[in-house]
Order: sequence, then structure tokens, then C-alpha cells
Amino acid sequence: LDFWSWWQRAGATEIAQALDEHDALRVVSLLSGELRRVHPGLRWELASGVAGSARALVVTPNGDPRLRPVARRWRRAAPPADELWCFSDTHLPAADLTERRVELAGESFDVSQARVAASIDGDQVDVQIYHPGLDGLDRRSRRELCALVIDSVIGEAAVDTWIRYIDASSHVDGTMDLPSFRDLMDRLARSYP
Repeated sequence: LDFWSWWQRAGATEIAQALDEHDALRVVSLLSGELRRVHPGLRWELASGVAGSARALVVTPNGDPRLRPVARRWRRAAPPADELWCFSDTHLPAADLTERRVELAGESFDVSQARVAASIDGDQVDVQIYHPGLDGLDRRSRRELCALVIDSVIGEAAVDTWIRYIDASSHVDGTMDLPSFRDLMDRLARSYP
């Protein structure tokens, strides 16, 4: 992929430098431009790294199953992770939910304000998300915010494995905080080896 040629030639260094200089516009411009060449429907984010890497570059199909193979090929072509960067084609769970924000529809949402109601049916879970920011969003954006919240809590791979249904809720009654939901999902995963 041309993206990885760019990344290894100059991109990783340019992105790291822009991040060190807190130049978010340059980061967005560089990554968005290069990833648009892979496919314009892909979505990217930077996250805390895993397994010894400081940062993670995450590129996902943005909920479009037709783009899953494109994102997967992008990740499989990636160079090996190092002390600075690792790469993923699924949203990673946030290490610290109190500092996690998601950007959607030109707004920034504090993930820690969300609450979850969960209904377990065997190895499948239906969830409803309450967040005070849902009221001002259209139906599609509300569903996307809910999906991004759950991805932040347990990671996209766990969502694909365990979550059957996600929807928005206008009621906070009967909900749990995000750490409690994460614990619930960890217990469920451990019960199915």
C-alpha cells in the first residue's frame, strides 16, 4: 500500500513531530489525506498504544461492513509495532474512560458521562446507552455515538463478539456506569473460554 511507503519514508516522523508540537490540524491534514487514498470511507483515530507502543493508529471501516476488508488489508500491510507506534483496524478500549472523548457531528462528547443498561441473553448482550449529548443529535448520529461509546469501553473486537444490539436511551434509570459495564463484559467473556 502507498500509505505504508509514505509512513515509513516520512509519515511516522511527521506525525510524531506534529503531535509533539500539539499541531492537531497538521496531524488531521496529513493522516486524512493519506488515508483518503486508501479509501475515502475509512475513519482514523489516534489512541494510547498497547503492548509496549506509546501510540496506536487505528483505522476502521466506520461501521460499513463492506470496508472491513479494506481496513484489514491496511493493517496487515503495516510494519511491525515498535516502541512508538502500533496499528489496529478495530477501535481499542480506552485505558482511561475519564479522559476519553469522541468527536462526532462537529462536537466533542465526554464518554465518561454515558451510562449503560445491559440485557444478557446467553452469550449475546443488548445495550442501551444514555448520554446527555444524545438529545441534540439526529437518529443516525445518536446510534453512531452509542457505538463509539461502547467501542471505547470494551473495544470493537469485543463488541463484534458479544454485542447483539445497541441503541440510545433517553432514560438514566436502570443503568450502570461504564467501569461497571466493562466489569460485566469481562465476567461474561471469562465465562465463555
